[in-house]
Amino acid sequence: MDTSRIDTLEIVVTPAELRRSATGSITGRLWLRLTATRERTDIDAFPGDEWSDFPVTVLGWWLGRLARDTGSGEAIERCQFMDGPFAFTVRRRRGVQLRGVSRCRRADT
Repeated sequence: MDTSRIDTLEIVVTPAELRRSATGSITGRLWLRLTATRERTDIDAFPGDEWSDFPVTVLGWWLGRLARDTGSGEAIERCQFMDGPFAFTVRRRRGVQLRGVSRCRRADT
């Protein structure tokens, strides 16, 4: 996937579709909308706009990674989905400012 044109990453969760299992796990749709706002076009849905996962757990992982203070340096954070081998990488600079998505791919490649 070409991520060079992406300037907006939106995390999409559909609260009305969240389901709790008998064991307490919460599942539902969770995916990334990648957009080139200068071109006003959606580039992709990653891993797909029908992707189902464990949103509460996964968002907790991502927030934990992305909320860490980088000080004045730059950090690269890898955010993984729980179901399937999918991850995306985000560059961060100056504290917790997101700098951009550098890669969306299967985690095993």
